[in-house]
Formats: sequence, structure tokens, C-alpha cells
Amino acid sequence: MKKFLKLTLVIVALCASSSVLNAQEDNQVADAACQSVLMVDNDNYGATSVAGLSSNPLRVQRGQRLANAGKTLMIGGGAVALSSTIFYALAQVEWDKSYNPETPDMPVFPIFTLAGYTVGATLALVGLPIFFAGKDIVVKNGGQMVTVGEGCESGSAGLIDLGLGIPPFMSLDAVYGYNFSSNLFVGGGIGGKMWLMSTMGDGSSIAAVPVYAQVRYSLGKGRISPYAAISGGFDMINSSPYLGFDFGTRIRSTHTTISAYGDEVQRDNSWWLSSKLGYSGGENFFLSFGVGKSF
Repeated sequence: MKKFLKLTLVIVALCASSSVLNAQEDNQVADAACQSVLMVDNDNYGATSVAGLSSNPLRVQRGQRLANAGKTLMIGGGAVALSSTIFYALAQVEWDKSYNPETPDMPVFPIFTLAGYTVGATLALVGLPIFFAGKDIVVKNGGQMVTVGEGCESGSAGLIDLGLGIPPFMSLDAVYGYNFSSNLFVGGGIGGKMWLMSTMGDGSSIAAVPVYAQVRYSLGKGRISPYAAISGGFDMINSSPYLGFDFGTRIRSTHTTISAYGDEVQRDNSWWLSSKLGYSGGENFFLSFGVGKSF
């Protein structure tokens, strides 16, 4: 198991390094786009034609959509694998602390971890050919890939997030805060978690209501980009600290509104696909997967 875990950590590290390099490239292109007031059509997914080449705009747009879907799957798979790895490490520490050789219980966290690796690898492997197929369609039809999102938004924003987790539970979170840039969001939120079977690991509660502060950072300014978030606060039902880590995919979109002063303001309107690792109540760690919408 230790050798398997080390190999997985190496794979996750390589994927993370690749994501960071891609994000840096997206940042450079997006910064230039903001300064030159590059106009990107949301409805067309940013697909553009190459000057001097015959182009089929409809097929170019379809190829761009396909490539975006593949990239979303790849980043999502990496996020699931990363969350599973951290979950395994934390659960192993708790297992070692509470292990009793006279009454050994079969731990279930390795099963959750292996399931996470399987799902993550499947998503990444499915997304890879989809991404390259979409890119190939764009190029063959006289277009070029556009990875830059609008990337200039700032101001207040809200986020609603719905999730399912292990052990079986449902969650609903509402977060409100401020976008200091197209990458950095700081806010506060409240969440509700209801366990669907029995009780939590220590048998003390069937629900959790954490109140927390959150920092969320997107890597790069591309339309499809990885992000990470950390949340910290207090679980009001279990009277215990709450800590959460999010890893996932941001599907960036913005819309323009007019302020009371007549200025145009770009507002975040992104989708967030997340893999979460949380701690709440006693010594309970849990994994969840969710989808969120910011507005």
C-alpha cells in the first residue's frame, strides 16, 4: 500500500506541475487580453478563425466545446485523486492513534481512497482523448483554440454549492464575498450537512452546520482552469472546529452589468465542479463531490 501511495503521489505531483505551467501561460495571455480589451463571445465559446485560412465557424465552435469538456474532465480527475490522497494520509494518522490490537477493526478509508483513485483516473483518461479530438476539429476547420476567459472581473459575488459525500450525506453551502481579482476570492459562508445513514463516525451526530471563512484561488485565467479553496470555522451543532479543502474545476464565465453610476461592471458567473475534503465533529473526516454556481 505504501508503494502504491508513493506512486500515486508522484503522478498527482506531475499533474499539478503541468496544471501550474498551463495556468501561468493562461495568465500571460489573459493579462494581454485585458489590456487590449479583447472581446470574446461567450455563446461561441471563444472559438476564432485564423486569418487567411478557410474556416467552418460552426465546426470550430463545436470543436472548442469538445476540447473544453475534455479539459474539464482531466482537471476534475486530478482533483478527485488529490483529495483522495490527502484523505488517506489524514485517516491513516487517526487510525494509528486509535488502533487497538485487542479489538482490531477493518478500516474503510483505504476503500474510499482506492475508489477515489479509480474515479479520478477514469475521468482523466476519458477527458484526454476528448480534449485532443476537440482540438483536432478546431485546427482542421481553420480555427484556433482560445483558452482565455474574460479574466478581468472583480467585485462582490455569491456562491451556492450542492454536494454528495462519503460517508453518505448531502450538503448545501452558501458563500458570499468579494473577488479581489479574476483569481482571488475571499468570503464567508454557512453550510448544512445531513448524514443519510446512521450517524457520523463517532456516533455523536447526524448533521453539521459549519459557519466559516473561505479563500478560493483559481490557477490561471482560462475558461477552464483548476482551483483550490480552504475553509475554516466552527460547527455549531457539534461544537467543534470545522476545516475544509476544495480542489476542482472552474468553468469561467462573466456577465456585464451597469452600476448605479453608469459604469460597466463584470460579474462572476462561473460554474465550480469540486472534490472536497472536510473535518467536522470529533475525529471525522469526509469526502464529498459537488457542483456550485457563482453569481
